[in-house]
Amino acid sequence: LKFIESSDSIKDKQTLIIISPNGGEIWKSGSKQQIIYKTSIIGRFQANLFQGENYIMSSMCDESPCVFTLPNISGNNFKIKLTYSVFNEEYYIDDENDAPFSIIKE
Repeated sequence: LKFIESSDSIKDKQTLIIISPNGGEIWKSGSKQQIIYKTSIIGRFQANLFQGENYIMSSMCDESPCVFTLPNISGNNFKIKLTYSVFNEEYYIDDENDAPFSIIKE
C-alpha cells in the first residue's frame, strides 16, 4: 500500500487491499477473472495487469469484485495493481497482489 503526496489526515483514513489474486494462481488466457479487494474509498479504480515490470493492459473497476478479462497471452510473473487517484493525481493510493501468478493458454 503506497500513498503519494497526501496529508496524514487523508492517509490515515484510506485503505485499499487486494485480496485476490494474491499469488500462485493459474488463470487461463482469455478468461474472465475476479479481482477482489477491500477499500474504504468510494470511487473508480484502475486495475492494471503487469508481467514483471511490463505493462500489459488495464480496466476500470467500480466495485469489488472487479471482473477483468485477460488477454490472449501466457506466462509467469503476472501482477495486478489497483490504483485510485484524485486531485489531478496529486494524491493516489494503490496496492498490488503480494506474489505473482501465471496465465496459461487453454
